[in-house]
Amino acid sequence: MRDDVRRFIRREELLAPGEAAWVAVSGGSDSMVLLHVLRALGHPVHAAHVDHGLRGAESDADRALVERWCRELGVPCRTTRVDVHARAAEQGVSVQMAARALRIAWFESLSEEGPRAVALAHHRDDAIETMWINLLRGSAGAGRGGIAPRNGDRIRPFLCVDKAAILAYAQAHGVPFREDRSNRDPHYLRSRVRQELVPMLEALRPGSLRAMGRSQAWLRELEVAGRQQDHGDDRRRDEQQARAEPGQRDQRGDRGRREQQREAGASPSGVRRHRRAAYRPATHVRP
Repeated sequence: MRDDVRRFIRREELLAPGEAAWVAVSGGSDSMVLLHVLRALGHPVHAAHVDHGLRGAESDADRALVERWCRELGVPCRTTRVDVHARAAEQGVSVQMAARALRIAWFESLSEEGPRAVALAHHRDDAIETMWINLLRGSAGAGRGGIAPRNGDRIRPFLCVDKAAILAYAQAHGVPFREDRSNRDPHYLRSRVRQELVPMLEALRPGSLRAMGRSQAWLRELEVAGRQQDHGDDRRRDEQQARAEPGQRDQRGDRGRREQQREAGASPSGVRRHRRAAYRPATHVRP
């Protein structure tokens, strides 16, 4: 598994060889194994644990496990406690959305301190679940590529491996972890997708999860290629306007540019409109 992760990091340019990174560590199997793998691959790691205070003694036990494991490995560890209920009430959002916003804000502050990269433990199965959640919520073409390997300084080195590989690694290398019972709560859509929909798809056609994982990787590559082409088109248009006579330049500004893009997308050779609609980044991603 280490070799798969190493190749994925290199291909997606997530970390340079020997580059340090924060690792968001909840105490669950995915993040505890990620910490172990990145360290084994020669990346100086710093653990970052968020205590949401939502599960009482269980949350305390998660934090204690992370701190103990980091001491054993000699890994620096930072923890913080956030008031999720207060944020949810203040902004009128769900507990899950409030927790996500608080996590992201803290990760960004850590990134500013350095090291810049913050590694998250989303894996291939998470990406498939996210794809189905977006489709079930009517997100049109959004999210078909699942979860992006990179969002700014937040990186996801485990998108090349599945949950089974992570659990096998934990057992083989003696990585301790705790199970979050809320991950099995049927009140959450993700839990039902994970426990009901995904197993049903695998039962209908064995190997379907691996096939969907390959399809998502392909769609992500299309998305990257599309962004690169769009960037090149914009640069060439800017260069053409810069060479044009002052009276011939397009004076419509941003509105004019958007109209030009719509016209290009409607032309027979302009497939960008369909590509952008179908392969824009996922809209429902947990950090």
